[in-house]
Amino acid sequence: MVDKNNLIGDINENNVIGSAVMTEAAHIVIADEVIYSFLGVSRSITITDYIHPDYKEKFMEYFKNCSDTPVTFVTKCKRHDGEYVNISVVMQNKEIDGKKYVNMDIYDILFMTDEYKGFIANNKVFNALIALSDKVFFRYDVKTRQIVVYDGKKNYFSGSIGLYCSAMTESGKIQEEHLRQFRQMCEEIEKAKKDGFYKINTKFFNPEDDEKFYPTVFNFTTVEFNSQVSYVVGFYSGGVMGSGADSYTSNRSNLDPLTSLLNKKAIKDYALEELARAAKNNTVVTLVMIDLDNFKTINDTYGHMFGDETLVSVARVMTDAVGDRGVVGRIGGDEFFIVLTGFEDGYEAIRPVIRSIRSHVEWCFKNKLDDIKVTCSVGTASYPADADNYDDLFKLADHCLYIAKSKGRDRFIIYTKSIHGTLEEILSNGTVIQMANFVSEADKTKHLLSVIKRFNSAESYDAQQVVLKKIMLEILYYYDVDAIQYYSADPAKPHYEVANFTVTEPERVLGIYDDCNEALDKKGYFALGNYDNAKTAHPPVYQYMVDHELYSIMLILDRNDDDSVNGVFSISTHKRYQKWASFDINMLLIICRLMERFVR
Repeated sequence: MVDKNNLIGDINENNVIGSAVMTEAAHIVIADEVIYSFLGVSRSITITDYIHPDYKEKFMEYFKNCSDTPVTFVTKCKRHDGEYVNISVVMQNKEIDGKKYVNMDIYDILFMTDEYKGFIANNKVFNALIALSDKVFFRYDVKTRQIVVYDGKKNYFSGSIGLYCSAMTESGKIQEEHLRQFRQMCEEIEKAKKDGFYKINTKFFNPEDDEKFYPTVFNFTTVEFNSQVSYVVGFYSGGVMGSGADSYTSNRSNLDPLTSLLNKKAIKDYALEELARAAKNNTVVTLVMIDLDNFKTINDTYGHMFGDETLVSVARVMTDAVGDRGVVGRIGGDEFFIVLTGFEDGYEAIRPVIRSIRSHVEWCFKNKLDDIKVTCSVGTASYPADADNYDDLFKLADHCLYIAKSKGRDRFIIYTKSIHGTLEEILSNGTVIQMANFVSEADKTKHLLSVIKRFNSAESYDAQQVVLKKIMLEILYYYDVDAIQYYSADPAKPHYEVANFTVTEPERVLGIYDDCNEALDKKGYFALGNYDNAKTAHPPVYQYMVDHELYSIMLILDRNDDDSVNGVFSISTHKRYQKWASFDINMLLIICRLMERFVR
């Protein structure tokens, strides 16, 4: 093995950019810190991956013909910001321990040395932090499909993601029950998934002769250069981790006998304790309500014994995903309750945990059940942003869970005051909360009568606006859609929007109706249940839907008496298809016609 200390002593620290020592395959063995800073990497790489394609052949010609006499040439190299810049390269052979290497000195032609001093300092700080950390880091290059795993002392692995996955799963360091989760994680890294969080039992942080597996947290995210995802970076951390609720879990009377999670009383007591601690320390507590979708069908089809096994598997998935950052309880047959702490960055930090639970629950039963897809619905609310006490927080999270189930299940709803209203408004409108998962035509008819009654009784402008917003919110629930918007043709007038996702561009919405005017003139509406159907017939509509991930849409034109356009109603679903039933279309047409006089 090559002694890297010998190599380091031979590197010239006074170069403008720096020096590197490469193998005969152009793989950098060791280099100045500034080389890594210049390229935007933290560990060894193959230099040809950073040479401009037009210059690569010439570069390799100089490289292969390299001798003991230094040769100088100019080429283009990709810098840390993704741009190719001119560099001057000096190369010559170098023999170390009887093996042939190539020494490469790089000079930046266009930029002064001072420009890189900050990068050098940052790189040294970063490496110092890595050396002090007990974590293991990794970097996956999306372009080369290579992953490097390292800590402050050594590289653990460098090679393809496929080879890494095989090496880890075949080494005995991953608990057998978690092999599938680890493979799924590697697959998500390879596909450059934006965020990921896994908790997998491994021996990674334990001595070779230790037979015990401990939870290891795998956390990763993507890094973009020039608006393109270039890397997936993350870390592993592990060891013996407490649950954060030892005083509860150590008492068997607090545990659910089937899943060994905290029972209903214990998880509530724990939540109250954490909320009191949060009030004292000014921290955040998030309550997460989770229902297992289609569980009754699973029980009826496969029997209660299999149903119990399903609940145990789901409980294990949730416990693994939450780790030491929260506690999981079971509060009903297929109802779970999680108390999360330490997520001061808000919902963006929580999303990977919830996403991990949802994906792993589905993965556990994929291809195991003939015609039943096992998924879960989730609702959340946080202290202190959403409520200042347990009861109100629980009601808000439970309400969001109900919305998730009523909108088709298998989704994650975050309580948002501007969308869902205050707790008082939610409680005052019991018909929405108590609504069945699939609203009947009779209930929709009753709702229409309620809409007419409320509009007729609203006399002042302010009262009309309150009723309008509330009815738009109700449309999401009664008609299983994700957004209803009204865009006025007059830019000076307000636009109305109630949605479970962000979608803007009012001018574009106002423009696309031109493409479907014939349908609007003939029927008074334009409806698409599948956006692919608009690809050829209505390209502007199709492109708008693709850009905003609207899989289904209905447009209703608001015309004045002189046939001029006053505005457009847009009703849509996000990332899911909708079959527009004739009854629903007629009801929505009536409701939108009623709303027209309040949006003008």
